[in-house]
Amino acid sequence: MIRANGFEKVIRVITGNSRDVELEEPADVIIHEIIGNDPFAENILPSIADARDRFFAKRKGRFIPARLDVCCAGIEVDETNLLTMERELKEAREFPGQYGLNFDPFIKRLSPGENTRPTISYSYDRQAGFPFQILSRECVLYSIDFLEDWGDVQAPLPHTLKIERGGNLNGVVVFFRAYLDERTQLTNSPFAPKTHWEWNFRALSKSRPVKPNDNVKISSELVQTLNVQRIVVDIV
Repeated sequence: MIRANGFEKVIRVITGNSRDVELEEPADVIIHEIIGNDPFAENILPSIADARDRFFAKRKGRFIPARLDVCCAGIEVDETNLLTMERELKEAREFPGQYGLNFDPFIKRLSPGENTRPTISYSYDRQAGFPFQILSRECVLYSIDFLEDWGDVQAPLPHTLKIERGGNLNGVVVFFRAYLDERTQLTNSPFAPKTHWEWNFRALSKSRPVKPNDNVKISSELVQTLNVQRIVVDIV
């Protein structure tokens, strides 16, 4: 495309992982799209930090997106969509008979003491609306300016869910808001029109009945597993 349109002397393509690339001169603008349904799961933070420190001269430049908010909202998940440890164990114990394989290691991974938090199962239908009842306002978990040092983002942080609708609080939906410039944003918020990003649901370790005007304490923590960062959100 570049050659066909006569831009080969203007545009040079460098392929590879950005962390393995060296530039001949400082960059003025870096455009990136390494934001997933789980906003940190594509390792955006270490990649951006490396690009910021190596590609910009004295950190003078512009990222697009320039900032990222990571948020959540409390939800009520139907029991049929909530996979408890007991339900998962019951289903897993049927696997050997169904598939003729030894599932002991998998079953052990589901056993008490190994994994106690439920998971949320649902069928994603792009034509349908949001599948669960939203109980709280938006809660900002992280607000990151990519040009700045953002400190120890892996430390647990306290937050408060402000409840607007009564129900059984047993999960959260995690979403992001990416700021392309001062006026333009991208978001997969359940309060905004749909995008190609899906919603990211997390079950809480325990449920709590709530009513309007309740304040529920939660915590967020950025953890790393197998070199992949992800957010853990839970009720306090």
